[in-house]
Amino acid sequence: MKKWKTRLLMLVVLVTVALGTVNREVKAADDNIQQVPITILNDMTDFDTSVDLSWQIDYALDGNAGVGEQTFYAKFVLPQDSIVRIKAHIENEQEAAIEKEFTLYGNASMGAALVKNDIWFGSADDWLSLKAGVYYMKCKTSTDMDSISNHTIKVSIGAVPLSKVVTITQSPNTNKNSVTVNVKQHFAEESVVKYEYAEGQLTASSNWDGTSITTPEFTVTKNGWYTVRVYAGSTVAWNKDIYYYAQVKVTGIDTASPKITGVSANKYYKKAVTVKFIDTGSGIKSAFLNGKAIKSGKQIKADGKYTLKVTDKAGNSKSVKFVVDKKVPTTNIKAKTYKAPVKITFKDKTSGMKNATLNGKKIKSGKKVKAAGSYTLKLTDKAGNKKVVKFKIQK
Repeated sequence: MKKWKTRLLMLVVLVTVALGTVNREVKAADDNIQQVPITILNDMTDFDTSVDLSWQIDYALDGNAGVGEQTFYAKFVLPQDSIVRIKAHIENEQEAAIEKEFTLYGNASMGAALVKNDIWFGSADDWLSLKAGVYYMKCKTSTDMDSISNHTIKVSIGAVPLSKVVTITQSPNTNKNSVTVNVKQHFAEESVVKYEYAEGQLTASSNWDGTSITTPEFTVTKNGWYTVRVYAGSTVAWNKDIYYYAQVKVTGIDTASPKITGVSANKYYKKAVTVKFIDTGSGIKSAFLNGKAIKSGKQIKADGKYTLKVTDKAGNSKSVKFVVDKKVPTTNIKAKTYKAPVKITFKDKTSGMKNATLNGKKIKSGKKVKAAGSYTLKLTDKAGNKKVVKFKIQK
């Protein structure tokens, strides 16, 4: 009986010690969390010169003295959705066998880690896309039982808000038939960045079928939406590669044809016309009237059929066909009295006949008139020129 009581007492002591150890670890995580600052940047490329030290952790490990492991906790507040760079390095490392671990969490419970990195080679450096909120970090190092190390881990944290991550500009060429889109990223070192683009307004969930570009610019030949995907590769074991999608609407390509005034397509004119043309996009490159170069403001007096073709510097063109006809139709009939039947013929050489009537009734050229009487022949061409002839037939 005494032996059983002794064993029970030993078990209670062991359980109490174990629970006390667990409680102390939880208490450390809850109460000893250091609030550390982060640096908000406009451009991550000057990280090393612009970001202040966020967290310095000094370790004093001595396996012989029973201190073989130390863990420290910190948190930082991210005010808005951002690309975040966390860079850590170790100073005064004394034992190559030391295990160094950095972990990032998205909440105070420190359950599932967002990032867990074993810093085997003395540093850690990577980029992450994080939403606004509070983030928690844990840094832990441990040694072999007989190892000693007094070392320091320094962590620097910089963030570029998503609204400033990428800057896109567009420049049309001189003739405005293409636009060069320039992409400038502000969240990673250029050496780890790649660029791609595709037509349309795409997102991370879209089926991506883009074109890779070796420099951060590309040239397109039609207006519309384009999506740029900027990729930053992970440099260490965190494996948190970043794909950032930015959309741009290209509007600088001239797609409008030149404007022509003074004449309209397939129209007939019975007086002189003055043709004018202008292009407010890329400007006029050439203008031809029946194959001969002309300038805007050209007056056309001579009867004839014309084709005006105007082309702008972007390659857009407009053609207009028209007719100038100032002459009335011609006929074999004269204003007189005929003693015999007549055959009426008429024509209009330039614009063509629109209408012909004899005493108000439509006729065709070649009409034979035998009956005696008084007649009125009215001829109208397509330009609106009219000829009226009154004649008689007497037998």
